[in-house]
Amino acid sequence: MNEIIRKNTCIMFTDVVGYTAMMERDELETFQVVLQLRKMLGDVHDLHDGKLLQFIGDGSLSTFDSADNAVAAAMAIRNKIPALLNIHLRIGLHYGAIIQDGTNTCGHAINLASRIEDSAEEDSILLSQSLVDQLENVADYPLVSQGDFQFKNVRQSLELYSIEEEEISSGMPLMTEKVPVRFLTRWSSYFASSLLMVLFAFLIMGSNEIDSTMVEAESCCESHVHCQKPNQDRTRLCGLIPDRIACLLL
Repeated sequence: MNEIIRKNTCIMFTDVVGYTAMMERDELETFQVVLQLRKMLGDVHDLHDGKLLQFIGDGSLSTFDSADNAVAAAMAIRNKIPALLNIHLRIGLHYGAIIQDGTNTCGHAINLASRIEDSAEEDSILLSQSLVDQLENVADYPLVSQGDFQFKNVRQSLELYSIEEEEISSGMPLMTEKVPVRFLTRWSSYFASSLLMVLFAFLIMGSNEIDSTMVEAESCCESHVHCQKPNQDRTRLCGLIPDRIACLLL
């Protein structure tokens, strides 16, 4: 008899939306899609240190030691696989105790994870509060509370969270990744700060220095096809500076 082990872990359930209707329309094609889905799920779990425990028709049951890995894997699955296979998925995540004997896996947390997945809308991810509590930095994830859910034959209600869609590094092979929004925002702020410093320097310059700068800028403007205002009134400093700075930057 195998040793029975009880441990806390992160649990994931996935499910194909409309699987019964797909099977009714074309069994062979749907079966091939399910085989491809299983292969892709296996690849994602390998990349995020997950363990695929069981395939149940169109669904899957898996575990992760890390909540962050579980969420990263769920986002990779949701953001990439449906478009590749032209299907819709639901994903549920929960943290709790499971019982294993080396072959079988069961436990109340397994049942809750299944109920959470079943409550998700198509192409969405639902997480329990217990899994959110295990995340190292909750602020890194676009979580939105969906309120309390009461499941049949479960005494306590559960607050569930959805994960908003956004481009992330999915861990999927052969995929082109976009530059993270935080990276672009940081560099945009650096550029804006630098431009403000240049403007401030022009404002505090003495009148002689301004005239000298304007001559240089005007020479630049006269040689640039996009700037044709060299004779603008110099006494109106607020009107002159934007054109001259534009020429210097070009």
